[in-house]
Formats: sequence, structure tokens, C-alpha cells
Amino acid sequence: IEPVVLPPLIEECLQLIHTQCEKRQLSSSFHCPQQVAVRADRTRLKQVLVNLLSNAVKYNKECGTIQVDVLPGSAGHLCIRITDSGIGIPAEQQTRIFEPFYTTKAAGEGTGLGLHICRQIVEKCHGSISLQSQYNQGTQFIIYLPVYHKRELA
Repeated sequence: IEPVVLPPLIEECLQLIHTQCEKRQLSSSFHCPQQVAVRADRTRLKQVLVNLLSNAVKYNKECGTIQVDVLPGSAGHLCIRITDSGIGIPAEQQTRIFEPFYTTKAAGEGTGLGLHICRQIVEKCHGSISLQSQYNQGTQFIIYLPVYHKRELA
């Protein structure tokens, strides 16, 4: 666990999916009010973000959107919110989406481990991950991680 400055990390992750977005004519945007940092494992957090962003591309509609926002959270946490305009996840599948080997009917491929691993990583960084989704309207994954304060180094 180390201080991880979010804007450069998220921009790096968005760059990794840029070509996929272009192929599907997806637009992506990122909003973060300032240089903020969380306490996390940088490599593993990048893995989580790339997985969620890749899913946002994969399950999006042609010419859709992907939005990443960093917002103040509660109780010393920051919120990273990844929103897509994709196909969404039916309500009856949402409660199981983080279970190992569970895949939605729309997934059709994959092992069903990506979101399970994302949850494990976020929880090991003392955070949490959840989702909000409406079928045929899109999905939003919300990650809460402990904020890093510079005074912690003292």
C-alpha cells in the first residue's frame, strides 16, 4: 500500500483503452477536481481500473460514452466512479456479479473472475466496490478507497 495519485493513473488507463474506444466510436471523459491520492497498491489498482474500463468498452453501445469521475467520499475515502452508456446488467444478475465464475448472459466469454478479482483487490486496499445499473441504460461502478494525506509521511 502506497500513495497513488489518481489523475495520472486514470489517464494512463484511459490511454490503454483508447484504440478500443475508437473502433467502437466511444467517447471517454475524465473529471477530477484536483491532484488527489489514495492509499492503494498502484499496480493492482491499475488492474482494477483497466478491467472496469475494458468492460465499459465491451458492453457499451456503438457511439456510447464512458465517464470517469473522482469525487469526495465519506469517512476519509475518495470515490472513483466509472459510468458507461452500455447495455446494463439486469437487476436479477446484479447481486451475483462479483461472485467467482459468474458471468452475465451478455458476457458470452471470459471466466467470470474479473469482477471478483477487482473486489478482492479493492478490499485488500481497505476499500469497497459496488455497482448501479439499469438494463439497456448503462452501468456505474463505484470504488471507495482511503484518501492519502501528505501529512501521513511525517
